[in-house]
Amino acid sequence: MFEELLAKIARHLTNAGIRYMVIDGRPRDLDDVKKMAIKNPGIDSNYVRTWLDWFSTDLAEPFMAYFDQLLREAGSEVRS
Repeated sequence: MFEELLAKIARHLTNAGIRYMVIDGRPRDLDDVKKMAIKNPGIDSNYVRTWLDWFSTDLAEPFMAYFDQLLREAGSEVRS
């Protein structure tokens, strides 16, 4: 049970961190997003996209397109 809780926390932190890395857009952060997608194929991309859509609208930047491109580059199969 404790292991399941830790796994849930780790997934949440991964998903939450990704959205800020994409928005920041530093090359190192974008590379980290690709690595996270490779190591965590179960990334909840809908969760990340929901946040990126909000930021895209507010900041007039295509963050979802950036995220999708990173996933394609990583070759990751994530949950849609």
